[in-house]
Amino acid sequence: MSEEVKVVTVDTFKPRWYQIPVINAIEKDGFRRLLVVFARRAGKDVMAINILLRQAFKRVGCYYYLFPKVCQGRKAIWDSILIDGRKFLDFIPKELIANENSVEMKITLINGSIIQFQGTDKIENLLSTNPMGVVYSEFAYTNNPLAWVKLSPVLAGNKGWALFISTPNGHNMFYDLYINGKTNPKWFVTKLSVNDTKHVEPDELEEEKKNMSEDMYLQEYECSFDAGIQGAYYAKYYTRALTSGRVGVVPHDPSNMVHTAWDIGVADSTAIVFFQVYENKVNIIDYYENSNIGLEDYVSVLRSKNYIYGTHIAPHDIKVREWGNAATSRLNSAASLGIHFDIAPKSSLMAGIEKVRLTFNKLWIDQEKCIDLIKCIENYRKEWDSKNKRYHDHPKRNFATHGASALMYMCLSLDLISSGRTTAEELQDIYAKEMYGTQDEFHPAFRD
Repeated sequence: MSEEVKVVTVDTFKPRWYQIPVINAIEKDGFRRLLVVFARRAGKDVMAINILLRQAFKRVGCYYYLFPKVCQGRKAIWDSILIDGRKFLDFIPKELIANENSVEMKITLINGSIIQFQGTDKIENLLSTNPMGVVYSEFAYTNNPLAWVKLSPVLAGNKGWALFISTPNGHNMFYDLYINGKTNPKWFVTKLSVNDTKHVEPDELEEEKKNMSEDMYLQEYECSFDAGIQGAYYAKYYTRALTSGRVGVVPHDPSNMVHTAWDIGVADSTAIVFFQVYENKVNIIDYYENSNIGLEDYVSVLRSKNYIYGTHIAPHDIKVREWGNAATSRLNSAASLGIHFDIAPKSSLMAGIEKVRLTFNKLWIDQEKCIDLIKCIENYRKEWDSKNKRYHDHPKRNFATHGASALMYMCLSLDLISSGRTTAEELQDIYAKEMYGTQDEFHPAFRD
């Protein structure tokens, strides 16, 4: 990088004292994986965009600045104006810009580097590209698990870097990266609350406390990962299950049928809870969730497991004409593939949530196979109304929705499922019918 460029970029940005270790980590210490948990108003995006700009001047390549949704990139960066009246994009000296595309939110620098603002909800648009560096802004609010999984090997191959910046939002992907990164010497991880940075005056903080819930204040200013879980529907019930030893190793019992409860999506996620019913308890032994695949793929997943199935529970929307074939209902499509669904009893959403709460003391959950379901249980929570400073009486729609819904359909349907074990002979007969059909389907010459 030329001396002229150094002067232009450094003099444009004056980092705050607590931002300097982050800049040094990537520019001096050579860290290529960085995760920064800063309180609200700590200047995360101003710091991150300048880190990205400096890297783009040093090494020619493609660089992405990613938000949970592409529209947030336009609002927070492209069209945003700082408190001092400058625009975010003013950090890029005009003489260093070769081309600016407002539609695609893409900037080409005179050295050939390309900077683009995009959303992780449109990650498929980036999978064929070859980035040298990526900023993930507000990653705690990203619902797409592929956002990091797909770009990580590309960055590793390029010796590129990734910077994650966010306030917490419960126990989710960002939390997992934070926990794992703290024990990985190749990661630079820092977490600073407003008490550490002192970037907001005490009287302003008091005003903020008046305008938001205690949970929200702890999350946004104290950087608490646990506070985001408060206000969740099932958090305390799960904690009780955990402390009483009902979350751990819950093995599959081959002498008992395995039932499934589904929350069904097409472009959206489909979630499947695998469980076994006994007289006084329900063992949740497995969980599967995926999106953008067909019904036949989910059926293949079921058949790949060494389970003998009993009842398959689905919500009422299984009846809509949507899955795979527009002329065939989901219910008929499933039946044609050998999955015969029972419909979960009708219930209001809040009554269904209450049913889960009432059932929770009977639940045993396998901690390893159901780790994604556990995250859904922990993070399924009410929508916060920032205008009226209260929680709505309905859930926030996020990554936890599908797993929590499948769990609800399971609990609503337990009365439809008989408990007790099955004899070995009965299981063998059920297995044979599932695999080979009944005698009536055979040619007479092959019947017993």
